[in-house]
Amino acid sequence: MISISTHSAKGGHRGPGLYQVDPFVTSLHNIRAAPSVFSPIVGTLEAYDVIEVAQTIQLCGQDGCPEFWAQLLRKTAGPAPWILMADADCEYLVKLLRSGEALKKPEDWVPPLPDETPYGEATQSVNFYLAAALGDETSDLPDMITALADHECRLGREAAALAILEEEANSLREEARAYERELERRRGDRAATQRRFQRLKQREAWNIANAQIELQLVQVEDMLDDAMDNAEAACASQLALQRAREREEAERESEAQRRRRKKAISRLGAQLAASVGEDAEVKKLEVSSVGSDSKLLEAMAGLETLVGRRYLQGGAALTSLEAFVKIMRKL
Repeated sequence: MISISTHSAKGGHRGPGLYQVDPFVTSLHNIRAAPSVFSPIVGTLEAYDVIEVAQTIQLCGQDGCPEFWAQLLRKTAGPAPWILMADADCEYLVKLLRSGEALKKPEDWVPPLPDETPYGEATQSVNFYLAAALGDETSDLPDMITALADHECRLGREAAALAILEEEANSLREEARAYERELERRRGDRAATQRRFQRLKQREAWNIANAQIELQLVQVEDMLDDAMDNAEAACASQLALQRAREREEAERESEAQRRRRKKAISRLGAQLAASVGEDAEVKKLEVSSVGSDSKLLEAMAGLETLVGRRYLQGGAALTSLEAFVKIMRKL
């Protein structure tokens, strides 16, 4: 915000009037086309120069500190230039209440050359000419002002073009950021698709492996069933062979027992025949006992009959006959 000020900052007076460039502060002081330190330089004042100010304003500088600017009084047509009166660091112009208060320039004072000043490159010879021509009606200052106005218009057009370029650059940057976001999104989608495809491949591999394992399990179960069947068949055959052997052994043992019985009957029959004296009946009994096992009971009954008959005839051989009968019953 621009404010018109007529009071003093740092104790000096402000407002229209006469001002002198303070020689104790600066040797050269720039005149600018606008109240800004970034505006073009249109002239330069030397120390001890006296100027007439039309108005003063207060602005806020780039660093936030106040700046006091003075608009020079023009006696010809054209825009009036501006000069910095004071800032936060120092005061460049001193206000004169009367023209006789101006400091006299020493005779031996020599103004510095433009290249010896901080703004040597920006301060040109034309700037000195403009400073000297201020207030001179015979000078070609209107032409210079027109050139400065054209220069300002050109700078404005360049600034507008620069603003347009900045807007385009901002839009391009926004498009680039949008493209980057879209690229990141596509990368994320691609990564998600790859992970999903990897899971599908793993699932397919698992299904194939599971099918192979199930097939191998079925084959192993079939092999186990075949092995169990073979083992059962072998066990059954072994059991049948063992039972056949047992039957053969039992038959052989029964045959041996029958033979022993027959021999025992034959011996006892011979002893009984010898003791009783009835050889014919004993021989008949022997023959009948030798025939088959089914007649063993008949032979034993015959022996009992003989024993009974022997007992009726006389009890001499009863004891031996009873012992024989007991033995035969055990057999």
